[in-house]
Amino acid sequence: MDKYFFIGIAGTGMSRLAIFLTNLGINVCGSDRFYPGQKNHPIIKRLLKQKIKIYPQNADALTNDITKVVVSAAIEDTNADLIKARELSLQVITRSKLLADIFNKCKGLAITGTSGKTTITGMVSTVLRYAKQPHFFYCGDDICREIALINPPELNKNAIMAAEVDESDGSPIFYNPAAAVISNISLDHKELNIIMDIFFKFISQCTGVIILNADCPSSMILKNKIKGKEIKTFAIHKNAHYQAKNIVHSDYGIDFMCNKKVYTLKTPGLHNCYNALCAIAMLESMGIKSDIISDGLSGFKGMSRRLELVAERNGIKIYDDYSHNPDKIFAALKTLKRFCNKLFFVFRPHGYGPMIFFRTQLIDAICKALDPSDYIYFLDIYDAGGSANRTIHSENLINDLKRQGLAAQYISDPAKISSIIKPHIQSGDTVVIMGARDPYLSIYSKKIAHNLLQINFSELP
Repeated sequence: MDKYFFIGIAGTGMSRLAIFLTNLGINVCGSDRFYPGQKNHPIIKRLLKQKIKIYPQNADALTNDITKVVVSAAIEDTNADLIKARELSLQVITRSKLLADIFNKCKGLAITGTSGKTTITGMVSTVLRYAKQPHFFYCGDDICREIALINPPELNKNAIMAAEVDESDGSPIFYNPAAAVISNISLDHKELNIIMDIFFKFISQCTGVIILNADCPSSMILKNKIKGKEIKTFAIHKNAHYQAKNIVHSDYGIDFMCNKKVYTLKTPGLHNCYNALCAIAMLESMGIKSDIISDGLSGFKGMSRRLELVAERNGIKIYDDYSHNPDKIFAALKTLKRFCNKLFFVFRPHGYGPMIFFRTQLIDAICKALDPSDYIYFLDIYDAGGSANRTIHSENLINDLKRQGLAAQYISDPAKISSIIKPHIQSGDTVVIMGARDPYLSIYSKKIAHNLLQINFSELP
């Protein structure tokens, strides 16, 4: 039997692929710098619950019977396990390349773009489940209150696989999809011209329909470069094959009409209207009827940490959200601001490099979304270790916001979040914990719900 060893198995992307492979019946184990020191680490606890063995990152667990050693971009050449793997001449493969190899064995539905890909993938899978269509599902997070997944019997070219394709490491170029979505294109992990080149190669390799955002100028530049491919567009403001009209917002969802069919979502925000249009376009390209798509989407409960409502009591709401780049943060904050009095925004920047890269755009996004009546709190920048450039601090970002007239505060200890917020919060206000990578953010959101709203942990999602 194949045996895969993951170096840094408790990373967000690494852990999800490890669990995916385990569910395929592959023997998976791995090492992590957090083990055994942090046995209560949320991801480590989940891996252990899945019966996946974890070892200290000291090279002792590497043996000749390992089929593949899996690494992410975060693993440096000085890592002891990686050095040992190379000494043993073990095959080393990146996480993204391994996922692409699995995907390319199937009839792959690839969902990528700067924002929204997790939710779009979840929407597609939810409708496929509702339609009782067997498929593989790979995504950056869980569907909230997930319904049972009907798995295909074999991993082969006839098996459907709906997968989120992460553009941050350039991996879309490894995929050969049967259908592809690019949700939007904006500044995120790489310069725009680099991202455009990656996406162009990605869609050039697509054998079926390509779905693009007609409201996104960069996507339309790509469209004009593509020859001999079937292209479908979606939009809200521009004419498109799938255009949303008669949009009605509420704090619990959004209704709209597309091609004379009414769709009702339980996930709020204009960005989720865009996400649904992507899903509708892809699902119809598979021959699924609009009635089934509409019914399936109406049962979609959202994705974990994508504007996930953690708790509500006494007119106060607590949300947990994964947004981390300027566009995502702006969309999430604007959605929450639409239906609250004051917004309490608690943010953990997800890395030193990203904060240096889009510092100006991040500050602009927050300033456009919020006003002086809102409360802004920054936790420390998430430190994943390694040789990151640590020349920026959350207090630098706070000072940027203060110069723009917004009140912002640095919180060094997350345990103090509730006590700092409590004197200011009232009925009609909303709290959102936001940020990527830090696996403890969801725990903080539940502690805030417990401390501020006196809700038992057993009652929280």
